[in-house]
Amino acid sequence: MAALVGALLGILSTLLGAVVVHILTAAREHKKWLLDQEKAEYRELIDQLYDTITVVLEHKSKWDSNTESRETFNAAVKKLARMFEDRIFIAKDVENKGIKKEWLELKKVIHANPEDREILPKEFWYSDYNIQVREDKLRKRLVEAANEAIVTTKLF
Repeated sequence: MAALVGALLGILSTLLGAVVVHILTAAREHKKWLLDQEKAEYRELIDQLYDTITVVLEHKSKWDSNTESRETFNAAVKKLARMFEDRIFIAKDVENKGIKKEWLELKKVIHANPEDREILPKEFWYSDYNIQVREDKLRKRLVEAANEAIVTTKLF
């Protein structure tokens, strides 16, 4: 009888151990999956920021005379705007860290008409330099936020 009880306890402890290992593995894998999704969203946003600013700098000066340039310009800006709006995993971080606000301010500069300098605050004047400085700052903020969110070493 004692041998039977010992065998049953051995089987039960083995099963319990397997269940605990499964739960811990599943939790770790889910956390890894979430971090991978966050990393992908930050990477997409950083890449699209670069692509959009490249298009803006190439096409803004031509847009009054060239419909194709205007369409290319508008499509690039709309794509980045949509990406800021449709983030699933990093939306809260982007909002809470003021990154989305910085994007909206950059967007004001992108759409600013150079002839409106008298009515716009100086920080919103359109210039290639202003666009590049704001893009640099926004990209650095995105990289910092990504590093804070992703480069963490936690057991669980």
